[in-house]
Amino acid sequence: MGAPLILRLKEKIDKLTPEILWTGDANDVSEITLAKNINNFTRLKVYFHDNNGQYLSAEAYNNKTTERYIPLYTVFNNDSYHLLKFKGIRINGNEVENNGIFTFDFANKTINYNNEISINRIEGYKI
Repeated sequence: MGAPLILRLKEKIDKLTPEILWTGDANDVSEITLAKNINNFTRLKVYFHDNNGQYLSAEAYNNKTTERYIPLYTVFNNDSYHLLKFKGIRINGNEVENNGIFTFDFANKTINYNNEISINRIEGYKI
């Protein structure tokens, strides 16, 4: 009677433990190929940073499609800069693609279509 309880507990722990699908440091997402297809996971977590030293993460849950769109953004403020940086990524299967990039400078009211958001790690959860 004790073994089934232990097995159920192990299944729950396994679902809470992420699988590392990719790790590295890529500003160009075309350099990223995931180790497994995202269809095997109900939740994805993307760790990223920008060139101003901010380290953040974003999550996407299963939306019953074979692809996920995940927005990555940072906000940076100091005496000289007030920046909003955005990078949208699309993950389909095990491929990662850009889905829009821009930086908006609030102080100068300018926008440019590149930024220094780099991805460090992508994890998958089977919850």
